Amino acid sequence: MKKSVIFLSILISVLSAQFDSDPRMIGLSGAYTTVAKGYQSIGINPANLASNNALSMNLLSINAFVVNDFMSVELYNDINGANFEDPTNASYYPKGDVLDQVNENQIVIEGGWVTPIPALNFVYKGFGVSMINKSYVRFNIPKDVLTMMFYGNTTERLIFEFGGEGISANELGLTYAHTFMIGPQPLQLGATFKYLQGLLYLKAEDVQDEGSYFETDDDSFSGSGKYLVRQAFGGAGTATDVGILLPNLLNGWNIGLSLINLGGSISWGAENFTRNII
Repeated sequence: MKKSVIFLSILISVLSAQFDSDPRMIGLSGAYTTVAKGYQSIGINPANLASNNALSMNLLSINAFVVNDFMSVELYNDINGANFEDPTNASYYPKGDVLDQVNENQIVIEGGWVTPIPALNFVYKGFGVSMINKSYVRFNIPKDVLTMMFYGNTTERLIFEFGGEGISANELGLTYAHTFMIGPQPLQLGATFKYLQGLLYLKAEDVQDEGSYFETDDDSFSGSGKYLVRQAFGGAGTATDVGILLPNLLNGWNIGLSLINLGGSISWGAENFTRNII
């Protein structure tokens, strides 16, 4: 029975589709501040560790996501098997209706992941250690890429303003929580002190408005691409999480509050361990 419960917990975690949340947090619609227990208190409400009396450890997990602001399930179903050329065909779908789905002349694709370092995220009683990699990427694809796919080379100037951004950083945290008594009422306070280890930052953008283009006329092709790429390797910063919990304050109700990543920032130009070894 115990093995079955463990397997079920792992399976639910793998199938969880919401980014940076565990299944229990999703089931509670994010109302997790007073409920998180064990190592899951870190990053949610460190004060909850004050009532922890055991060892809790994350052996292996990863949360990831990929989203876009163009292709939805509804649009996919509409264009799957559609005829874009013959208006008399029963499955005809106008090309212009597809292009109208693009917001602000570009398609944005975003992705990311949160990966706790295996076996290095644990708590024992009121103390906790966490080491997490957080990474994020974003790509901007110009609308005119689709225009060229649908209509080929036209006499209109096609604007190709590609862009993107990516960042990866490790978050190393030390957490402590303690219970104070105010008369008969326990008051739990906790804090996590984080060192932010910047690994990589990249950003690409068009340096001139409509400066990257492709154009076709009767006897020639012309085009231009003007992009600026910024990059940084190795950065350092700090952040702090603080939390408070009043257990059983009103007829069994727990009241809690937490502030996450206070003062969080990474300086990519500073001398730090990561930059020195690179």
